[in-house]
Amino acid sequence: MNSKGFGALFLESPDELRKLNAVYDHLKTLAMSPAESVKFIKEKSHGMAEVQ
Repeated sequence: MNSKGFGALFLESPDELRKLNAVYDHLKTLAMSPAESVKFIKEKSHGMAEVQ
């Protein structure tokens, strides 16, 4: 696997692609839903305007 600037990723073998897909699939299971993300951001940003 080679990274060639600007975040480009070149997969050179089927095994590399399988590994990357497995990592991506795992990350998707950890991610919040859009609604959960909005709720989280709202909760974390509540009161920030007064701090600034």
